[in-house]
Amino acid sequence: MMVNPYQTYQQNSISTLSAKGILVRLHEKALMELQAAQQAWENEDLSSMRPHVQYVQDIISCLRGSVDGSFEVSGTLVALYNYYLVELAKIFINPTEKRFQEMYQFLSDWKETWSKAPNHEIV
Repeated sequence: MMVNPYQTYQQNSISTLSAKGILVRLHEKALMELQAAQQAWENEDLSSMRPHVQYVQDIISCLRGSVDGSFEVSGTLVALYNYYLVELAKIFINPTEKRFQEMYQFLSDWKETWSKAPNHEIV
């Protein structure tokens, strides 16, 4: 059986990432999916938009589920993720430019935050 070299490369690059690297990549993927969702919405193609929104919801749910509850800020972070899950549900049902922009800003800000965080502070 022939192994796809690109798939092997991707698998290895992900499996060797630090926790910080994984967080940054998840935010990058969420931003890409959100942009694809917005593009589909702008093209009035809601059936293509919704799977992208669902993928972003999956990423946010994963991030929420990975929060370490032993820190003071943990509850706030979980509440923030919950808020944005509700906002994604609103995008799913009634998309607007403002909602897409707010979600994009949230994901961009957190991607930037995680990319600047020292590796040893991310568990």
